Amino acid sequence: MGFYVNCESSVKNTGVGGLCQDLGAFSNAILTPLNWEKSETDIRLEATFITAIHAEKGERIYPLLPLLQMTNNSEETIYQELALGRLFVKNGKTILYFEMDSSRYKHEALKSHSLRKYGIVLIDQQNRLHGVKDGANFKSVPLQEFVVEKIKLNDGAGEAVRTGISLVFANPEEFERSPAVVSGLTFEVGALEGLKDINIEVISSSAAGVVFKCLGDKTGKIFTPAPPTADPTTDGDVVIKTSLGAEVTLTSVTTAGDGTTTAACTLTPEATYTIDFYPPATMVTKGYECVEAISFTVPVA
Repeated sequence: MGFYVNCESSVKNTGVGGLCQDLGAFSNAILTPLNWEKSETDIRLEATFITAIHAEKGERIYPLLPLLQMTNNSEETIYQELALGRLFVKNGKTILYFEMDSSRYKHEALKSHSLRKYGIVLIDQQNRLHGVKDGANFKSVPLQEFVVEKIKLNDGAGEAVRTGISLVFANPEEFERSPAVVSGLTFEVGALEGLKDINIEVISSSAAGVVFKCLGDKTGKIFTPAPPTADPTTDGDVVIKTSLGAEVTLTSVTTAGDGTTTAACTLTPEATYTIDFYPPATMVTKGYECVEAISFTVPVA
């Protein structure tokens, strides 16, 4: 069952039908570009989310860590008291505060998104998506701000680090008046994993190619779902370019037991090159993005 849009009347009747879906306890959330919207057909496809996770930065979505608890920090509705009664001034902001099981390094990654304008798709424990309606489409809830609070340290019992986030809704009325709920999904939305940042370290280079190492992200701990098991070290992942931006043809890419990878190709001594990974959407090994291209100069033999 999906969400249903009634555009014929601005005032609705109060009888509640059996098709209505209410909010369940929130378990996960996905950061999206502001005003991210999809048709009901597309929002039901796992491929829609996988494609958006691997999209370019401006179009990318970011699955968050599992949500542990929520506090409603919404503001009260404000009235002005007058002699003949009270006058409505404004509806207070809707602010939801969540805590997530984290680490110093996961907190670092989340903090890079703080105080930016995003949308949010909320996921409840019944694997249902919660957003708002835009015509016949499902849209993420627009946020005025996505705020990552200061890191929270506990007394050392269990996990010592939690990350708190505050979702400040841009338009509380939209969330209350235009609810969109998608249920009956055939995949587990909370199992979606965001991209892993990965660094490249150049070990050595010669006229016959370059030896490098993949340095994974500093997770500090393993979260569920587990990260990708394979490093991006195939010839469909690695790209080497000249200083003029021309792509170098690779003859092979092989990984040794010590974790180093050799990209065999023809390089010119004393020339400068960059080594990088292809964009996430076109990499053979999915689930990663290179932090930055690394420049190296081939020494004279």
